[in-house]
Formats: sequence, C-alpha cells, structure tokens
Amino acid sequence: MLLEGEFTVNRPVQEVNRYLRDMDRIMTCLPGLQQYTRSGEEYVCRIKLDVSKAENSYLSTLSGKLVAKYEDSTENMARISANGRIAGSSIQLIIIVRTSQEGGSTSVSWSSEMEFGLLIRIIGESKVRELSTFNIEKTIECIRNQMETVQT
Repeated sequence: MLLEGEFTVNRPVQEVNRYLRDMDRIMTCLPGLQQYTRSGEEYVCRIKLDVSKAENSYLSTLSGKLVAKYEDSTENMARISANGRIAGSSIQLIIIVRTSQEGGSTSVSWSSEMEFGLLIRIIGESKVRELSTFNIEKTIECIRNQMETVQT
C-alpha cells in the first residue's frame, strides 16, 4: 500500500532537514506510541493503535512492536524503514521524505510504502487503508506543526 503527500512549512530547508533527522522529536507525533527506546541506530517502539474506526465489534485496539531506523539519508532526503509485528501480523514500512527550498519556505514531500501481511485479512484492505490514512494524516499534521513552531 502506497500513500503520498506534500506540504509547505515557513522554515528554511536546513532547519527542516535538522528536524527530520531528530527521531526523538518525530516519535512524539506517532499515534499510539506507548514507549520507545534507542538501541544504537535503531528505535524499538511499542505501539497500541486505536482501530475502533474499523467498526469490528471484537477489535478496538491493536498492539505491537516496531523497529525503525534511518537508511540512505542525504542532505534533502530521509529514508526510514520499520519492521515488526502488530496483532501477530508482520508489518513493513518504508517512509521517504524529500525537502526543497522554495523562497523562504520549504516544500516537504513524503511517501509511505506499507506491507501489512495478515492484518489485511483480519480487518480488510479498505479498512486498513482508511486507518493508515487517518493515522498518517495525524502524524504529518503533528510533524508540520512542530516544524512551524519548534526552534531547531
């Protein structure tokens, strides 16, 4: 499943790039994050996601563990990969964020490629897409707001 988007922030590209390389700041924007620890270059995350929007009477939350790390980052591009399990299903994520200066602002484009394994069968592909879109939009809005307001 692939989701993509773009937004603009009123910050110089250098500040935005510094923010994007600070995983501790980004972690505060992840919905359902219960805790995380850093182990070398990896971030081990425990999550509990609200999936009540999926309208399954027997399922309101999903818990799991993800291990995330930066890969192949350059000055104006960050690539984050994450692997783990949620509700016993294997999960893989690749998130790519690119930045470019546009006058006094910075354009930020992102893409998220996700593999959900058996979770698709448990909830259904359309519900997984709906829940993913909701959570990613919430995360992106938080990140955008932090970029606008937090001093780097």
